[in-house]
Amino acid sequence: MKATAIGLTLATLSLIGCASDATTPTTPSYEEFRAETRRTFEGKEYFVVSGDIGVTEDQLRALYAKNFGDGIATIAQDSIVNRIGRRDDKWTASQALNLTYCVTDDFGSLKARVVSEMAQATAAWEAVARVNFTYVPAQD
Repeated sequence: MKATAIGLTLATLSLIGCASDATTPTTPSYEEFRAETRRTFEGKEYFVVSGDIGVTEDQLRALYAKNFGDGIATIAQDSIVNRIGRRDDKWTASQALNLTYCVTDDFGSLKARVVSEMAQATAAWEAVARVNFTYVPAQD
C-alpha cells in the first residue's frame, strides 16, 4: 500500500465541502471518514481507500489518525521525476506524446485477448487525449 496514494485520497476526502464559501477545509470526523470509505459486498463490510485499496478497520483508524489526528491533513510525496546527477531525467515533449508499450507473455493463452483489449483501450485514449500509443511486440 503506497502511503502517497493513501495520503492523496485522504487529502481529497478532507476537501469535501470546499465548494462552499469557507476559506479553510473542514476535517471529517472519523465516523464521516469511515462512512465515505465503507463498502459492502455480499453482506461483508470493506473499507476502500485510494479508489481500490482495501484496508481493515484498524488500518483505516491508523490512516485517519496519521492524516487527521491533529485536525490537519498532511501529504508527503517524493518527487515523481527521476534525477540523474543534478538534472531531471524526463521525456521530451515528443516522447511524452508518443508512448510505446508491450504485453508480457505471462498471459499465456489469454495474451491475444490482452493485446486486442489494449489496442481498444489505447485507441479510446487516443480519441480523447493528445497521445499516441504504439504496441511493440518485439519488446514482449
